[in-house]
Formats: sequence, structure tokens, C-alpha cells
Amino acid sequence: MHEEERARGVNVLLFSPGNMDTEMNVRGAASGKLVRLPYLDLRRETAKALAKAERGCANYTPLTFYKLYHVFAKLVPTTLAVRVTSLRSGGAVSRG
Repeated sequence: MHEEERARGVNVLLFSPGNMDTEMNVRGAASGKLVRLPYLDLRRETAKALAKAERGCANYTPLTFYKLYHVFAKLVPTTLAVRVTSLRSGGAVSRG
């Protein structure tokens, strides 16, 4: 989509933020594995993403942790990745 729209003068930025501290995702309210994930500042990351979009960047993933997680997700077979990153052992409410 980035390449398709660039010809029309439109930049499309893929922003993969990770764990954001928002009203719906309050830092300190999580439990289990979610507690260990780094939180990002919503205002700071929004400003960075908008600045990168204005410069024509195609994607932005903050923090080394989340960049490595994206590489892990692309390289590791899906079944293994799901087993390693599963929230079943804590944090998320299971409905099954």
C-alpha cells in the first residue's frame, strides 16, 4: 500500500507500537506475562510516528524489544511462536 499510494503523493506508515499506556490499557493493571512487557508513552510515540510519516518512512516499531519480537515472529514457525508467546499462563482472561 505504501508503494501504491506514494505515486499519488500519499505516505502510508505502518506503526507497530506494542504495549501502550492508555486509559483502556492502564499500566499496573495487567497481570501475568503482560506485566513484563515494556510500556510506551502514548503522546511521545504518536509524535514520533507522525514525524516519521511526514518524512516518508514506511514503517515504525519503537523499542528494541518490539523490533526483536517482530523478527522472532517472522523467523519462528507459527505453532512454536504461539506456544512461547501465549498469554494462557497469566494476564489475559481465557474464554475457553
